[in-house]
Amino acid sequence: MQPDVKLMLLSEAVSGAIHELNQPLTMMNFVAEALHLLAEKKPDSLFNDLTQIAEQVRSGAKRHHEILEYLRTLIQDNIAPQTVNLNEAIKQALQLLRSRLSAEQCIVKTMLNAPNPILQVKVSQLNLLIFTMIFSALNRVEKNGKADDADKVQPEILFKTLQRKKTIELRCNYKISRSRPVESRTAIDKTYAELMRSLAQHLGAAISFSVNTSRFRATISIKFPYFSG
Repeated sequence: MQPDVKLMLLSEAVSGAIHELNQPLTMMNFVAEALHLLAEKKPDSLFNDLTQIAEQVRSGAKRHHEILEYLRTLIQDNIAPQTVNLNEAIKQALQLLRSRLSAEQCIVKTMLNAPNPILQVKVSQLNLLIFTMIFSALNRVEKNGKADDADKVQPEILFKTLQRKKTIELRCNYKISRSRPVESRTAIDKTYAELMRSLAQHLGAAISFSVNTSRFRATISIKFPYFSG
């Protein structure tokens, strides 16, 4: 992967992570203040209050650890393929970018119906591929909506997983603008398309893009080889 492209993706991922990290940090500051007040007042329920506060701190610390470990996987290139659940990888990416998606007023839905979508892949490349799918959908909708606020399309993304005998398919569906001419309603920006093709190739997956002009929706489909273990 080109360094400048990877840097672009990482900057997006880190931006989302900063928002997520700020939430438990705010909670920890609140806990510190609560401890200070408890030390002054010494209420009868001090033990129970301290137990609840300890659980909150433990939860915040765990969330910090999860985010930092996830970011670590994005910057590591030379890792051997690992066994990973595709559904869990999607959930983690969406959780990390929750603040960014909320800021964009993006509706994200999932239909992770594959019962056991296990892949044998390089985790860092899989995570970057999922990130790219999200960013490409947001980028396409944003571009289409700038010309006329009245026609602006609210970002909406649907992730779906399907399992076949020999493949596991990941689909990403999202809205496209109604105002653009039919011939220019492409499924995805060329830069993102090339990046996803490269990532899919490295993961041994097949990728395709399609547009349903009557329903104003685009679809990215990625088929991974089924891993039987």
